[in-house]
Amino acid sequence: MSRSLMGPQDIPVILHNDKRGLLVLEDDILQVLQLSRDGNRQPSSPPSSSFSCLPSTRKAHGSAPKRLLSCPIRYLLRASLAKGEQGTRRRLDLSSVIRKGRTCHLSQIHVLVEPINVPEAEEWVEAVMLAAYRGAKPFREILLLVNPIGGKGKSESIVRHTVLPILQAAGCTVDLRETTHRLHAEEIAQQINLEYDVIATASGDGLVYEVLNGLAARSDARKALKTPVVPIPTGSANALCVNLLGPEDYDLVPIACLNIIKGQPLPMDLCSVLLLPSMTRRWSFLATAMGLMVDLDIGTEHLRWMGNSRFIYGYLRGLISQKKLSCRIRMKIVASDKVEMAREARQKVRSTQSIGGGIDPISPTNNDIPSKTTSKEMSSATLSENGVNGEVMSGTLMNGEDADGDEDGSLPAPIELKPDESWKTIESTGTHLKTHKKGQNGKGANNDWVDGEGIIYV
Repeated sequence: MSRSLMGPQDIPVILHNDKRGLLVLEDDILQVLQLSRDGNRQPSSPPSSSFSCLPSTRKAHGSAPKRLLSCPIRYLLRASLAKGEQGTRRRLDLSSVIRKGRTCHLSQIHVLVEPINVPEAEEWVEAVMLAAYRGAKPFREILLLVNPIGGKGKSESIVRHTVLPILQAAGCTVDLRETTHRLHAEEIAQQINLEYDVIATASGDGLVYEVLNGLAARSDARKALKTPVVPIPTGSANALCVNLLGPEDYDLVPIACLNIIKGQPLPMDLCSVLLLPSMTRRWSFLATAMGLMVDLDIGTEHLRWMGNSRFIYGYLRGLISQKKLSCRIRMKIVASDKVEMAREARQKVRSTQSIGGGIDPISPTNNDIPSKTTSKEMSSATLSENGVNGEVMSGTLMNGEDADGDEDGSLPAPIELKPDESWKTIESTGTHLKTHKKGQNGKGANNDWVDGEGIIYV
C-alpha cells in the first residue's frame, strides 16, 4: 500500500475479517476504516455525530472506505501494541467509550499490524495516547469505594458490569472496597496510605461526605485533601455529579468513569461546621441544611427502592405534616442590600474567569486553574443526623495559606465563633409562618433582610 495515499497519522492494519483497514486520527477524531478492494483511501465525509460508533449504512462506491468506528480522541481509553517476535504480525488494541445520545458503552477493537508497519504503529500509539490524555496521568491507581445499598441497591451491579470493565480497559489499577456500615468510608479514608491517584465513590453524595471528613480528620489532612475525590452516580442524590458533569450528563456512569481516568483537578470550597456543645467538627460541601430539607432525605432512608422519587415524597409529606422545629440563627451580615449584591455579583462574573460550571473535567489541562484544594462539605442529612442539642455554629475553613502549621500537616483546630451585637439573630417561634401584607414581599424599606418565623430551610 502506497504511503502517498495515506495521511500522516494513518496506519494500515488487518481487520478481524481479514480485510484491509486503516486507523485514522484527524481533527481529534479517531476512525477505523475498512478499505475497498483497490486499497485506496479517498476523502470521506465527517461522521454525522462526533459521538457515533456505528457501521456505515452507505454502500461503498469506488474507492470510498467503510467507516467502522468514529469517536472523539478524548473518549479513547487506551491504545496498545502487543509484544511479539521480530518479523511477525503484532496485535493493536483500541479501547474507548462510545456515545450516541445518552447511550454510552465500552468498545474494544483488535487489529493486526504487518511487520513492515510495526515501527510506524509504535509511534502512532504513542502519539494517540498523548493526544488522548493531554497532560493527564494515564494508568492511575484508584481506590474505589462502593456502597452496595446506595440508590436502589444496584451500585454493586453497576460497578461490576460497567465501572470496572472501563477502568481496567484504561489500564488503571483498582483497589475495590465495599462499605459495610455507616461512616465506614470515613474510617477507610482516615486510615489508608496516600498511594492513590484518585479516590472514587460509587454511591450518592453521602459517601463523598464520609471520604472528605475522613481525609480532613487525618494528621496529614492538608496532604490527604489534595487527593482528588471523584463521584460515580449510583446513589439517590448525585448533586456533586451535576456540578462536575452538568445536568445532562450527570447520571451517565461511563462519563463519570472518564472523569476518574483522565479528569483534571478542580478546587472546591468546604465549610467547617462546629456542633455545640460537643465541639464536634464536620466538613460540609455543596450545602448545609436543617428542618424539612433534612427530613425529606434522612426521613426517607427506608424508601431507597423508590430512587430519586423518595425525595419528592418526603417533601410532600413534610409540607402536609407541617412539623415545627425551634431554630436560632446568628449571622454576621457583610452586605444587606440584595439589589446591590446582585449587581456586584453580575459585575464580578463579567470580570473574572470561571473555573467551575461549564468546564469540561476531561478537557485538556488549563494552566490557569489553581492546583491547591482545601475545601470539603457535608450534606444536609448528615448535619442533622450527627447534630446534638444546642446550637450549630458554622465558619469557613482557612484556605491553607493563612493557617498555622505544616503544609502537609493537620488542619487548624476549630474555634467557636463569638457573636457580638453586630451579628443578626433570626429565631423561630414554633408557630405558623407569618404572612406578609401585600406589597411588603418580606423585605424592609431598603431591601434589607428581616427576621422570619417558622423557618423550615436555611
